[in-house]
Amino acid sequence: MAGVYTVTQINSYIKNMFKQDFLLNSVSVKGEISNCKYHTSGHIYFTLKDADAALSVIMFASQAARLSFKLKDGMSVVVSGRVDVFDAAGKYQLYANTVQQEGIGDYTYFASYTPNSEGAYYPVLGNGITYRPDAYNNDLTWEKTTTYNIGVDLGFLDNRITANFDYYYRKTKDYVAAGSNFKNKVTSNIGSLHNKGFEFAVTWRAIQQKDWRWELGFNLTHNTNEIDELVKSTGDKYIIRHGGIAVGDSGSNGIKGVGSACEKGVL
Repeated sequence: MAGVYTVTQINSYIKNMFKQDFLLNSVSVKGEISNCKYHTSGHIYFTLKDADAALSVIMFASQAARLSFKLKDGMSVVVSGRVDVFDAAGKYQLYANTVQQEGIGDYTYFASYTPNSEGAYYPVLGNGITYRPDAYNNDLTWEKTTTYNIGVDLGFLDNRITANFDYYYRKTKDYVAAGSNFKNKVTSNIGSLHNKGFEFAVTWRAIQQKDWRWELGFNLTHNTNEIDELVKSTGDKYIIRHGGIAVGDSGSNGIKGVGSACEKGVL
């Protein structure tokens, strides 16, 4: 019967349409992270959502290793990458290359006040509503990141054997994290950090025929994160206090002293 196609053919057709779309091949999307999962392979799976919609996201291990922070549910981020079709499941998703924190958040850089809720009324003058000061930091600025990459691609035996090597170095200044003010947490620029590493991959096309081929691949990735500077630092044991509690004394999520390694890029 004319016009009848297989599921594979339809998915392949749609996938090809996505690949030809200029916007979908290089797009940045902002939203809130939910259902974030770190796989044992090093890949990260999560959903990016806003008030009206959701988008599935995958970040492969080689890109995830370059993150300078850990992704968590509820975090507001900007994800850059490409939108493509996952044939086996028949769905489209965002393949992330980079993830950036939205940074300074909503209005946390100037003084503001919030009306108190029921139980805090003092009807001496007017309607009795009282206001409390919100946490803010008028010195807050955006993080500044500089990245350097050096890569080499090689091919042998008519490209039956290919290899590539990539070295990267990323320096982040005015790192954004939490301090304290009118509440136990306020966004602040607390110092600088760097991460560096390399990726190496080799692919061998063991069998290559007209209609099919068999490939064998090997890849190796290494990444190191390290704190370079903390504001008002007084040595390696210096820590940033969060609401009067010394974060970093025992947990991996703490902001520790200069020279400390950041476990899996977590500060």
